Amino acid sequence: MAQQTVVVDPITRIEGHLRIEAETDDSGLITRASSSGTMVRGIEIILRGRDPREAWAFAQRICGVCTLVHGIASVRSVENALAYPIPHNAELIRNLMIAAQFVHDHVMHFYHLHALDWVDVVSALKADPRKTAELAQSLSSYAMSSPGHFADVQKKVKGLVESGQLGIFANGYWGHPAYKLPPEANLMAVAHYLDALAWQREVVKLHTIFGGKNPHPNFVVGGVPCAISVDAQATGATAGATAVNMVGLAEVANVIERMQQFVDQVYLPDTLAIAGFYKDWATRGEGIGNFMTYGEFPSKSINDPSGFLIPRGVIVDRDLSRIEEVDLNAEDQIKEYVAHSWYDYSGGKNEGLHPYSWKLTNLAIHLVNGVLIFLLTRMLLAFTLSRAHSEQESAGLSAGKTRPDKHVVQKSFQTPPQEQRPGTLVAHKEKAGIIAVLITAAWLLLPINLTGVLYVVQRMESLANVFVLLGLVGYVAG
Repeated sequence: MAQQTVVVDPITRIEGHLRIEAETDDSGLITRASSSGTMVRGIEIILRGRDPREAWAFAQRICGVCTLVHGIASVRSVENALAYPIPHNAELIRNLMIAAQFVHDHVMHFYHLHALDWVDVVSALKADPRKTAELAQSLSSYAMSSPGHFADVQKKVKGLVESGQLGIFANGYWGHPAYKLPPEANLMAVAHYLDALAWQREVVKLHTIFGGKNPHPNFVVGGVPCAISVDAQATGATAGATAVNMVGLAEVANVIERMQQFVDQVYLPDTLAIAGFYKDWATRGEGIGNFMTYGEFPSKSINDPSGFLIPRGVIVDRDLSRIEEVDLNAEDQIKEYVAHSWYDYSGGKNEGLHPYSWKLTNLAIHLVNGVLIFLLTRMLLAFTLSRAHSEQESAGLSAGKTRPDKHVVQKSFQTPPQEQRPGTLVAHKEKAGIIAVLITAAWLLLPINLTGVLYVVQRMESLANVFVLLGLVGYVAG
């Protein structure tokens, strides 16, 4: 076999556009593979110049499948930058929303995004519904495991196949020898694929109760957008529709129970059953063996990792027996690389930067602003004090009924003050300098009041200040 280059573009059943390119040797083994995102989303461009408190609504649109996660990350970033503590109840509600997303995303990813790589839909037509029911019942006590249910699913699939329009099951490699499941397992998996579609419509109600809608539920910096009903026992068609009361909380409890039931009785048994037929795939391809989690589900605060349900840590070189601690603020522990992206760093693509690396640039700009503020303040104060002193002297002359010679008065305004009263001028400068130092110190100490900084926003504002201050200093000096 000659060397080949195989291109798959676009990759389907994912969020966004993806292109995969692989090269094979004479024996057909892949020697090089690369992937590339071929669609510009432009989220970064859209966010420029916007209020950071609105960023979550745009960042969340990065993905509609893993909805919520980008939004909550954005909200937490702004809260960290502004040192906003949030109410404990808001933290609990966020935990519920994130947990619901975790479960929903795993189930949807398994059945609706990649299960059809392992399940042959057309093969399900050869299955015996009664044997399929026996298989399903041997795996769990899931209620929808009767022969009649599987017969109805088989009838639906048959109608799609005979019509020539497979709809959601189109573009599959049905009948390919790489599919290893027996017909009964295929029919069971297809039935659960359809069940999961109905299941997800119900479980997203948790997001609609707390966040108003799904996908992309609403958030707010500093808390959550859902109100607490003043009438906890409200009844009727609209009870709990716009506020969280006992009706809404009862629905939340019901959703959680449905999620747990489906995961325990359908998702996990199906995962184990299907994986049993594809054990050889466990040896095909792997990552670098390093894993990291930022931690999640805080019981105290997002700033207190000791209360995380899922702890923060790093696994290095596949050593599952040891969890390394990670400091998210340490520049030598967290770095972002753009070597294989469409972006570039000023230091080159192979340079790794911590997300906070811009703080040194911002600090330099901040110091420049401090110097300009000092110069501008000192010049203005020196001029003001000197003029006030001159006015006092003029007032004193008037009180003493002294009429100096016209030429002397004219000379006093033309002659630089330092030639007339060097001691007084020095005193004015010293006083102006002291006040300018105090004002500059207040300016320079401002960022210390924050636990974090919105670095991009601060940099834009600081640069604008530089040009304004330069203009003022030049005007006053000239």
